[in-house]
Amino acid sequence: LSNHKGQIEEFQESNIKIILSRAFSPLKKLFRSVKHIIEPETIFLIHKGKSYMSELEEASNVYTFNYKCYKSLTDPCARIIKINQVVKI
Repeated sequence: LSNHKGQIEEFQESNIKIILSRAFSPLKKLFRSVKHIIEPETIFLIHKGKSYMSELEEASNVYTFNYKCYKSLTDPCARIIKINQVVKI
């Protein structure tokens, strides 16, 4: 387990199992930023605000992925989203 501090685009590890993100960027941009380190098996755990559904829809125009949403304990409009099988179309 490690914590990266800095630009994700500069991170050069491989075999990343889990990416945890909160308030990073729109989902499509997050996928683009980490494309060099993920595999389809990589799991994303992402905290998203009230626009989470529109971000999922926008990202699905460029990527295929599976996801499941969980209610946030800190904001009734937000969701914790578990995403895997991310592949660029």
